[in-house]
Amino acid sequence: MQAAAMRALHGLHTSRLGVQPGHHLVTSGPYRFVRHSGYLGAILCHTGMSLTFSSPIAIGLSILFIPVLIWRIGREEEMPLTEFGEEYRAYMLKTRRLIPLIY
Repeated sequence: MQAAAMRALHGLHTSRLGVQPGHHLVTSGPYRFVRHSGYLGAILCHTGMSLTFSSPIAIGLSILFIPVLIWRIGREEEMPLTEFGEEYRAYMLKTRRLIPLIY
């Protein structure tokens, strides 16, 4: 999921929050279903590795990782609203934030 999300962004994915020159709204690939599919992939990956290794510490860190991502998603969604306006608002109505059909 995470790799598919990065591929769909065509090199526009960075660890820093910001809109890059030439950036456009991506609504294809996994972004058809959730707005933050890269973060969903990261959560699934971290959780899967924690469960695979049966590590209580890793499971705890995975659980702590989720609120941090939700905070980041809130900050991140401000940028496309400013940059893409109504186009992003319409996209928000069609997709969920992080979990398909739920959130």
